[in-house]
Amino acid sequence: IRLSEPVPAADSRPAYPAPKPERAYNESPYPSTELRILAAYKIWGMVHYFFAYRDLMDEDWDDLLPAFLPKFIAAKDGREYNLVVAEMVSHMADSHAIVESEALTSFFGKAPVGLRLRLIERKPLVTEILDEDAKQAGVQVGDIVSKVDGESLVDRFRRETPYMAASTQQSLGNLVIERILNGPEDSTSTLTITDREGRTHEVHLKRSSRYFAALRNQRTGEIIKRLATNVGYADLDRLMPDQVDSMFEQLRDTKAILFDMRGCPHESMATLASRLTDEHEVPTAIFTGPLALSPDISTGRTLTSTASYFFVEKLPESALWKYKGKTAMLIDERTIGEAEHTGLFLEVANKTAFVGSASAGADGEVTRFVVPGGITIHFSGRDVRHANGGKLQRLGLQPNVNVTPTIQGIRSGRDEVLEKAVEYVSK
Repeated sequence: IRLSEPVPAADSRPAYPAPKPERAYNESPYPSTELRILAAYKIWGMVHYFFAYRDLMDEDWDDLLPAFLPKFIAAKDGREYNLVVAEMVSHMADSHAIVESEALTSFFGKAPVGLRLRLIERKPLVTEILDEDAKQAGVQVGDIVSKVDGESLVDRFRRETPYMAASTQQSLGNLVIERILNGPEDSTSTLTITDREGRTHEVHLKRSSRYFAALRNQRTGEIIKRLATNVGYADLDRLMPDQVDSMFEQLRDTKAILFDMRGCPHESMATLASRLTDEHEVPTAIFTGPLALSPDISTGRTLTSTASYFFVEKLPESALWKYKGKTAMLIDERTIGEAEHTGLFLEVANKTAFVGSASAGADGEVTRFVVPGGITIHFSGRDVRHANGGKLQRLGLQPNVNVTPTIQGIRSGRDEVLEKAVEYVSK
């Protein structure tokens, strides 16, 4: 498609005026019928023109507008309208596709209990206890939670999944289990728990948003350490960019380093990967994305076509010494977005191996927009692929060594993924 040249204004104003801020129509969580129709069309249009992975959706996006428009019109209150929005967005099958609103926060629950759950062997297992009252009530790591407030977790899972977008099944499980015990702030939850001896009992735990900060970090303990086998370890979930060089100094003479990326990093990937190779101009990832060409300011015409951009990201270079030992990155369903992009950097820097299970499968810069009712919607606006062109979205990083935690392992206090990684780099 031919792009017209922008014509600068005579008084040196920008050739293209800055866009006006989007109007959120947030006066009410339940906007008028006309505004609900506008919301449906806006969601359809934003995804149609700006979603980078429309080709990976399970359904034809064009078929979803006529399917959902009657639901937008029929929504009888704010809660139902917000759920219809979330349901439509869930069809994007993108773990970056998040819908935020007060109504949805209330639906999913504003505050967590002081327990971390993970799906282990398809069971909702307690893997960390943050609430001292829970410990005093007899809750132990390795216990299985079967009900919350009288509702089985299986039923709650089924009730919430239609309103959550996920790139992969492993990501969907993680997104739901992270919030499945949530409820109103300061409310008391009633949990039905089965312990390791098979005994079932109820515990009552207070919900509080103060637990969010502790739940953000997946692990505690030393961020950088040496393991007994002269293998180094760095927790990328907590390692800051300004700690990377110090980490390499501390682990300089180790035979291998394990990078624990079972969580969310802090923009350390470029500094980290640049310390692993002497090569120059190393491609790390391929980016493509949609470009909207409407309106054409210079001619006054409205263009309905779109174009796309393409570029190859390169690994930054470092003048510092390079680590030459083996490296492996620990991954699982919690490895998403920037964490997966860290994997793209490390695999091309020195062929870092992945140990664990498949990651979430959602990478790409996030696009944001609002629709009537004060609802904010996010989704992946860039298609990101491996440097060799291989797909990441809806697939995830694939482990070179596949290992998943077991219920027995967690009850025994073991980290089976870490153990397997140590075994792998020690060969």
